Amino acid sequence: MEAVMEDSSLAQVAYEHIKVRICDGQFPMGHKMSETQLAKDTQVSRTPVRIALARLEAEGFLTWEANRGYRVTVFSIEDVRAIYGVRAILEAEAVRLSGRRGLSATLLKDLTGMTRRMEEIVSIPDHTAEQRAWFLKMNHSFHRKIYDNCGNEFLLRQIASTADLPLALRNFFSFSAEQLTESHTAHVNILAALASGEADRAAGLMREHIWAARDRMSVKKTKRARSEAPRVPMSRGKRILVPGKERARARKESQG
Repeated sequence: MEAVMEDSSLAQVAYEHIKVRICDGQFPMGHKMSETQLAKDTQVSRTPVRIALARLEAEGFLTWEANRGYRVTVFSIEDVRAIYGVRAILEAEAVRLSGRRGLSATLLKDLTGMTRRMEEIVSIPDHTAEQRAWFLKMNHSFHRKIYDNCGNEFLLRQIASTADLPLALRNFFSFSAEQLTESHTAHVNILAALASGEADRAAGLMREHIWAARDRMSVKKTKRARSEAPRVPMSRGKRILVPGKERARARKESQG
């Protein structure tokens, strides 16, 4: 019994170690997971590591392939849109419930302080990678504080199962100063609606905020895929015909 409890505790250590590195970009999409190296890094045996890897696969962070093992999940454009679509539904509802309950003076003060600190980053002309990472971390905390006030533990569990997946994506792509400003403006507007008791309006603003993030990720994913696509070299002195033109040319030559 003690051995089982020890494995469970060590598996949690391995789980958190791996998940943090996926979410902060140290283990990028497609990265192959080595049980031996992970066991060495976390100073646990391979059994807890296997338990952690299986859990992360169940949560969507990892993909397992026969004879190849675990890799960090590579998300398609369709995956990105689906993930953010679910988030929009769940998180907008959490905001609505939070608004209906009302914000305590302490929570309002905390959220206001967070928006002010994020504004300090937004106001800097050229953001460093560390500053962007800090902004995204604060962004995550801002959302979480609002959701935690919703009073629905089941909803919070559903949000937790989807909220961290986009972190793996966000750290795979860079964000421009303009996009950080747009995100900050959305936070300010959401907080203003909550502070004034407009729960439904705040929910609508959160939904639009997440949809905007979804669209940004979709565009970035498309551009990255195009930039990484192999280029087919054109042979000098040869005409490159598309299939339709080739068929038309063949018909013309056969008639001649």
